[in-house]
Amino acid sequence: MDRVSTSTQVWALATVQVSIAVPLFGITYFLPTIINDFGYSVPMSQLLTVPPYALASEWTISLGLLIALLGYIINISDAPSGVKYFGTYLCVIGSFSSNPGSISWLANNLQGKYKRAVGIGLQLGVANLGGAAACNIFRSQDAPRYLLGHGLEIMFISIGLIAIPIIVLTYRRMNAQLDREELLEEQQGQDAESKEEGLPSTSSRSSGFRYTL
Repeated sequence: MDRVSTSTQVWALATVQVSIAVPLFGITYFLPTIINDFGYSVPMSQLLTVPPYALASEWTISLGLLIALLGYIINISDAPSGVKYFGTYLCVIGSFSSNPGSISWLANNLQGKYKRAVGIGLQLGVANLGGAAACNIFRSQDAPRYLLGHGLEIMFISIGLIAIPIIVLTYRRMNAQLDREELLEEQQGQDAESKEEGLPSTSSRSSGFRYTL
């Protein structure tokens, strides 16, 4: 438990998950209000929330965040209501499509079922704290542009977009280190076999585990 709670990769991917969760919860809870402030009636606003969700589909994490970022930039701008409504499509598609990728990314990179269970629980716990914060950032006094809400969404997405390449580079470096250690152990094993044949391999790298990029 202590090793998982202090794991750098768990907290790094928890940061990515927060950058996804805040925009996701924000657009989920406040999309009808945002559309209503475009000038549509309440029934029409509810109806217009359906198409963005219908188009939300599978994307990579980074692409999803970039799409969501573009959507929030459109909505924080002084663009016409029709353009902003198109921006809500991007907010929903980007936020929802990024969510599964971040969770599975961490799951693939934690060895052992107990470590994986604790790590994912910690990641989702941190993300849900972000979701709780997202429920309070679109204030009625900020209508109709919601500068605070959209600005915070853009900030969290930007944090995620910065964290992702750092995580990828870190995993690449760790994989390269595993490759070097495995090669060294193979060479040492061959030297040992030349002296004494028949010894079983005790290499800690024999499982071939590598971090998923």
